[in-house]
Amino acid sequence: MEIDSNLILESQKLLLPEGCEFDEERIDFITNLESMDLVAVPGSGKTTALQAKLYCLAKSLPFDDGSGILVLSHTNAAVEEVKKKLSFNTPQLFSYPCAVVTVQEFVDRFLALPFYTSSKKISVTAIDGARYNEAVRKYMLKREKDFVWNIFNQSDARSNPFYKARFFYRSDKVIIVENVEGKEITIPMPPTWKKTADEKRLYTVKVIEEMKKDLLDQGILHYDDCYFLAKAYLSVHPEVKKYIRKRFPFVFVDETQDLKKYQLDIIDDVFNTSEVVLQRIGDHNQSIFSNGSEGVCEWMPRNVRTLTNSLRLSDAIAKVVNPFMLNKTDESGKIKFIVNGAQPNSLNLPPVLILYGDEHTGEQLKECFISLITEAGLDKHKDAKLGFYIVGWNASYPDESKDERKPRLEDVFPDFKHRSASRMNFRSSLSDYLNFIDVNSSPKEVKDELLAAICRAISLSGANNKILYGGREVEKHYTPSTYIAKAKENTDTAILFDAVIYDAVSHLRDGRKGDAYEVLKKYIVEKAIPLVSGVVNSGVTTFLGIAYENNIIMPKVLEEEDDTLPITISTVHSAKGQTHCATMYVETSFWKKYETEWLIEQRTPSKRDPSTIKPSPFMRDDYSPHTDSAQKAMKMLYVGFSRPKHLLCYASNESLWTNEMLDKMESMGWRVIHVKEYLKINNPAG
Repeated sequence: MEIDSNLILESQKLLLPEGCEFDEERIDFITNLESMDLVAVPGSGKTTALQAKLYCLAKSLPFDDGSGILVLSHTNAAVEEVKKKLSFNTPQLFSYPCAVVTVQEFVDRFLALPFYTSSKKISVTAIDGARYNEAVRKYMLKREKDFVWNIFNQSDARSNPFYKARFFYRSDKVIIVENVEGKEITIPMPPTWKKTADEKRLYTVKVIEEMKKDLLDQGILHYDDCYFLAKAYLSVHPEVKKYIRKRFPFVFVDETQDLKKYQLDIIDDVFNTSEVVLQRIGDHNQSIFSNGSEGVCEWMPRNVRTLTNSLRLSDAIAKVVNPFMLNKTDESGKIKFIVNGAQPNSLNLPPVLILYGDEHTGEQLKECFISLITEAGLDKHKDAKLGFYIVGWNASYPDESKDERKPRLEDVFPDFKHRSASRMNFRSSLSDYLNFIDVNSSPKEVKDELLAAICRAISLSGANNKILYGGREVEKHYTPSTYIAKAKENTDTAILFDAVIYDAVSHLRDGRKGDAYEVLKKYIVEKAIPLVSGVVNSGVTTFLGIAYENNIIMPKVLEEEDDTLPITISTVHSAKGQTHCATMYVETSFWKKYETEWLIEQRTPSKRDPSTIKPSPFMRDDYSPHTDSAQKAMKMLYVGFSRPKHLLCYASNESLWTNEMLDKMESMGWRVIHVKEYLKINNPAG
């Protein structure tokens, strides 16, 4: 098969700005139909080039043998971006035999769930981290009189072996490990139990194993459990790989740098074969989604092709970004990665170092950023539609303690509220479910979210669905499908259910979330919970609330007045993959240090070495961080600094910078301003 040059021209018109075209380097990738890895710098258009390839291939779908294309990515946002760009022009790419999904969804749909259903003869109730943790605690409550309760109740949530326990498939045996990577499970034992520690440790592991089996039988899975089931499926039924390969002879993996080794291993196990064209695309310097190990990328590129020109970045910004590249060469040392600014029609504005003191507020920083934007004329620029963003590494502290600490985004910008991924997957209230619904989604997607809210309330009511399993009656949580079946057991409840869902969807699409809230709340209390013999207890009333609450959702656009420039505040993780007109990176605390402190070290001058500053990426030195935290900081800045197309600002505490350091920054092309003096000049009235 070959890519038709006429289709490439069509994809250019669809995907590129008017007057732009793919260069030779990108056309080489688009036309390449061999297994390979594409390593590309920020803003190089790697995802756009992939979309162009998909557009061209989709025009031949379905293939003569009835096969299709599989597109995988780490995040839902990346998947939605492909759908947004191509679903209208190539709908065949998003229906059988093709699939455009996250890696997690692929593992669930094609491996874990088929294996679970075929082996257990029942369907899965839930795949959700928060629901899983809730079930663990519920199980352990039955053992309050057992000494294992003390281990469970006194362990920190992050180190609690009961929450972290996973099944692992090793050498044809199922064992209990800590987390999905297969680390041996650790049981914390109080010093007073020293004489009986071994005996109690074995007993605790046995309890954990029984708990895991019980949750598995109930169909309550953690996301990690799906990788165990997938690995077991491929081991017990290796022939399944043949059928999956036959369906997907072309597999493309976007944002590969964010995948963990166990995800990469499953993809390789199924698709790394001569029967499949497997192409993996990413930038291993942007691997910031890795369970707290942002400095580690587990993707090892092979048969590498590169895109080194950044069509997003100006030359001035590219020179700032390039020194923050952690991995500068491939494993052989032959291929050197470098960020070259190649943005056409660039304003080439100098990067700005914004220095502030402890007395300055987030509002002053934002005001300074807006002044710099308007000073450069970006508020009137054609790229203003890309937006203006304030980004930071860490959003908030996990606890409410008032100990002395350096600020994070919520401390600098009190109006900013961060929603973690786990909370987004498991809403804490009915209002949360409504707030997270995208009204532009399809009616089915909106309906699914409403059903999830109803089932959550039912779960809190204590009601369960009784089914026969292995000749005995077991209780399982209601799922959307099982609740629909229950609601439609007779004509009256079916008509009422359809009417409620119709009304709620209509209200949401009209922007009336409060009305949708009232409709759902009334239905849940008066019909849904009584229908399944549940109780409107304190958990349900807390979940429902008294009235609809329009909670702030991250990212939040701060708009003070109609004539105020809208500024979006978000984490670097949320901004990854985006292109901004202007970006201000605000440093935040990580292990009691700012990014500046991790990456600029000072030392006392000596006769041998008069330098007072060690090498630093800020000074464009060839820098290799020696600590994991410094590596993380370096990658975070690499991602954050590479978002803007025109203006890059870095807001840092002035106490961290000496005059010598500032002189060197200015010699590197940075414009240095102090918030107080700048605002006094640019906003005398303020």
